[in-house]
Amino acid sequence: EAAVDSAYRRYEEYLERRKAAAAQSHALALEQRELSEREERLKHADQRRRMAEMRCYVDAQRQERPRERERERTADHEWAAAAEAAEPSVATTRRLREERASATAKIMREALTEQMERKAEKARQEREAELGEERRWVAQALEEEQKSRLEELAA
Repeated sequence: EAAVDSAYRRYEEYLERRKAAAAQSHALALEQRELSEREERLKHADQRRRMAEMRCYVDAQRQERPRERERERTADHEWAAAAEAAEPSVATTRRLREERASATAKIMREALTEQMERKAEKARQEREAELGEERRWVAQALEEEQKSRLEELAA
């Protein structure tokens, strides 16, 4: 009878270990699903933030364009009035100076726009690299935890 009790106790212990292993496996699957969902939420939040930044930048450009055109028109009108009042040689010199200044301003605006675009692209790439590193870290941590749980179950 002691042998039967011992065998029954070992069987019950085996069943308890299987039940605990199944519960741990289920908990690990839930945790992994939660981490995946959190990663997706982070991705979507980052994408929404980037889109909002882009919209702000485009809106600022749209608002600045009419102002810049108005400034150029005003400068052209002032130049024309000054040219009419001045001698022809002075008007020509002023016109050339204004054209150079306008061209220089245009080049500077284009260079600044390029610089801002490069900076935004670099920041985006850095964010993607950080997110990738975080994903690798989370995956590695999950894998290590899963291995340790499986080793515990095997023991």
